[in-house]
Amino acid sequence: MAQIVSHGDTGSYRTKALNYSNRALNSQVDKSFAVFGIKLPNDCAVALRDRGRRGKVAALPSLSHKFDSKQTVRSDLGPKPIVPPKDPSGKSIITSASDFQRILSAARIRTDKGREKHKMAVQASRGEKDMLVLVAEAKKDKAEFERVRRVQKDMVEKQRSQIMERTSQVKKEVGHLRQEFQGNRLKCLNPTMKAMQREKNPCLVREYLHELKEKQLEQLKIIGSPIKYASVVTRKAGVPQMVINP
Repeated sequence: MAQIVSHGDTGSYRTKALNYSNRALNSQVDKSFAVFGIKLPNDCAVALRDRGRRGKVAALPSLSHKFDSKQTVRSDLGPKPIVPPKDPSGKSIITSASDFQRILSAARIRTDKGREKHKMAVQASRGEKDMLVLVAEAKKDKAEFERVRRVQKDMVEKQRSQIMERTSQVKKEVGHLRQEFQGNRLKCLNPTMKAMQREKNPCLVREYLHELKEKQLEQLKIIGSPIKYASVVTRKAGVPQMVINP
């Protein structure tokens, strides 16, 4: 049996240094106090606090040591049992905290209130899943809408470019027709003018030019612009006549 030796507040340095009790010669250490193979020290059995907190027994250094532990499931499903990483008995199962909580929740017998709470939690989780599905579908629909919009935009751009190309081609064709009309006019006019000049009759030339100008103005008023087709024919009498087919 251990004997506790206490000292007063006054005394020598040697007296104050002896703050631990001495073990008697006939005392023995109880091995049942050993924790996971760590035995109590033999030189001291009880540790006392300092002088300001005398009378309160401190925890033993060996008992205050914290081991690395994991949660396991025992046969009685006790609340959060703590064992060291290496099971000395070899009959326990070491598992993670999430699996342990899942097994506990599945094995727990719920009351009516607990069932309602669990039902509400399940419904909330299903609602969250449905919301995630709806969000994913909305994103998919948005992506499809953007794809269709891009395709339509490309089609509109393609049609616009085709219209511009066709417009430029029509303008070129109209220009060529005008040039052809002017060339045919000059070709028909030159022989007649040369014949009149050979006859040396300027009055006939002026009358011919005036008549030709009036006919051209009337034809331009009728057909307008642009001119699609023009041809020049000559009468048997030798007077040119322009026929414009719109």
